[in-house]
Amino acid sequence: MTWMEEQIVDIFPMGDRAVVFQFEHTIDVKVNELVHQMKHTITQCALEGIETLIPSFNNLTIVYNPSIQTYDSLVHQILQLRYEEQPDMWQTKTIHLPVVFNATYGPDLSLIAEHANQTVEEVVDYFTSHSFYTYMIGFIAGYPYSGDIAECYALPRRKEPRLRVPKGTIQIANRMTGISTLTSPSGWHMIGWTPMDMFDPYATPPTTVQAGTLIRYVAITEEEAVNWNDHVQREWNAKWNV
Repeated sequence: MTWMEEQIVDIFPMGDRAVVFQFEHTIDVKVNELVHQMKHTITQCALEGIETLIPSFNNLTIVYNPSIQTYDSLVHQILQLRYEEQPDMWQTKTIHLPVVFNATYGPDLSLIAEHANQTVEEVVDYFTSHSFYTYMIGFIAGYPYSGDIAECYALPRRKEPRLRVPKGTIQIANRMTGISTLTSPSGWHMIGWTPMDMFDPYATPPTTVQAGTLIRYVAITEEEAVNWNDHVQREWNAKWNV
């Protein structure tokens, strides 16, 4: 089967050197897996002139060199590609992240608990007993968009964004959870903080969490977080993230 025959719902240019292949307009793990399957297929074929592949929730943007490829030619070549469904094409990896859940690092925990008609302890128990699938990386370097959190905890973005959210802050908005990899403004709700470094521009890959990764939050004390260092992180990874 080809991509057009079964899955792609729209194709359109983005500027003069990129093309977007749009799948179903929904946030769904199965649709997101198709996006990454297409990315994998194109990568394996090594089509001439392609510079970057950018996966999102439900589309794939392909940046190309217009001096090597034309828009029409590239679209035609990609639509000729065939694929076989491979459920184990990429092994889903789980990253366990140490997180402090308290009022200092998670000032919105009480708001979320009130919204869900639960205690703060019940909210923390939920977020530490579930894994969250990472759909994409975006916004700022290495920022993971992971879901899907239960509907009862889903809150819209804040009407007034905070101007400074510390690096390492665990956040939620709607049915997504994310991690601030850099200190930056944010309209998401703060529920905790991880001392684990999530982004290193000199590493390969530079991001701890990749699209397709499962995130699992593990509660630690504030004292453990304050005393976090490279040695502790190596021990943590040896125990949790082999």
